[in-house]
Amino acid sequence: MRAIKTIYETWMPFESCPTAELKATLRDAIARPTLEWDTFFRQIVDDFDDESDAFWVNYSIKYAQSACDRNMAIAWLEQILTHPERYGVLGGVFGSAASTLGMLAPYPNEVLRRTITLQETGNPEMDAELPFARAAALGAYVMTGTTVDYGFEVSRQFQASGEVPTVEKAEALIRAWTGN
Repeated sequence: MRAIKTIYETWMPFESCPTAELKATLRDAIARPTLEWDTFFRQIVDDFDDESDAFWVNYSIKYAQSACDRNMAIAWLEQILTHPERYGVLGGVFGSAASTLGMLAPYPNEVLRRTITLQETGNPEMDAELPFARAAALGAYVMTGTTVDYGFEVSRQFQASGEVPTVEKAEALIRAWTGN
């Protein structure tokens, strides 16, 4: 753990390249979570700013599914989604946070509800990702009330159709779900 913390602390955003050994260690953390890893990955989300790259936050999102403290993982995923002005530069990783939250959070999740109708931020990078983020949030919200597979299917359908996601549509999809 100490070696990983040192790599993280000396990481040069957009310059450092992850080694195969680093990636293997992070995959191992996901496979064998501990409370210490939970705290480490939460700290990565707390430390993120617009000068950071997505590498570490991406692993925090991946790790969340395995976290020992599920509530802590939900909290850091909700933190990402609640602050698009800060985390929106993550692009598709922002949508991944929504999908992962859908796998962990109970129904209904207020943060996912708000993300479904996320308004433009004025940040061109984030605003370009909004349709994906909204569709991912809709699918994730549906996951909380149905299944992961159905939620992903709904998300893909909304992304492909270009239809604007709404909370009402999400609730209707949950009510119409047959359990198949």
